Amino acid sequence: MALQKFLAKKLERVDTKYFQCEACKTHIAQCEDIYFFIPGERIIEHGMVFHKLANVRIDEPINHHQLGRHTVADIYCIRCGNKLGWKYIKVCGLHIHHHAGSNYTLRDNMMKLLMSKLLQMSSPGLDYTAPPVMENKH
Repeated sequence: MALQKFLAKKLERVDTKYFQCEACKTHIAQCEDIYFFIPGERIIEHGMVFHKLANVRIDEPINHHQLGRHTVADIYCIRCGNKLGWKYIKVCGLHIHHHAGSNYTLRDNMMKLLMSKLLQMSSPGLDYTAPPVMENKH
């Protein structure tokens, strides 16, 4: 597996919203790390694009595959192996998504998680260091 950069992130907010794996409840992402929302053809395909994730495994290059014209690697929960979405390895062409009156550009190394695979949680009074977070550079 290619080396990924992991960081410990200090939570500064009193109320923190985050996402868990729907299967095993492992912490996956902070709401503040959402880049944009991508609606799907069907509700099960709705997703969110993140620039940071925690506690995930990304497929090795030998398992990369095509999604339309894009090259992607699947993303799995590190605890239970549930497939959560994919990382865009190579985005072909300019892809602009329109949502809530704003335009967002899809770029290499962004990660899309399917909303049907996540639970959104809220933890008031959280004052500890979050689990290691994988950081992608755009």
